Amino acid sequence: LESSLRLVGDGQRRGQWGTLRLGDASFHVMTSPAAWLSLRGEAMTLALIPERTASVVYVYPAAGALAELDDPPLLEGRAEANLLTVGGFAYFDVQERLLAVNAVSTTRVQGQRTLMQFAPPVELAAQDVADLPASRWAPV
Repeated sequence: LESSLRLVGDGQRRGQWGTLRLGDASFHVMTSPAAWLSLRGEAMTLALIPERTASVVYVYPAAGALAELDDPPLLEGRAEANLLTVGGFAYFDVQERLLAVNAVSTTRVQGQRTLMQFAPPVELAAQDVADLPASRWAPV
């Protein structure tokens, strides 16, 4: 990240910029404000969260598709492609050292352990959007 973690608990509502490195390639990405982790013990293990995790951020997608990137990378696996196009979670210890990054996936690959699975995005009607409280929206 380009600065110390901005925590939701400190009243932060905006994310922050960081650099995602995959092999030799680097991507400028936005993250959510950091949140202190509330899971403990077995719940962390089941969620594939490293033991020393203190805070977590969501890494927003760098692009909607790899072809949209200026210099599409040659990636070794589906997880890296999902991280760039769907997003993921980055986990930090109390010294704000990165411990792990877990990509979000819209599909389950056979044999892949899955905690959360999201369906593709859906279009919302204008009235549905208007009915959401303003507090549910944040700049990205």
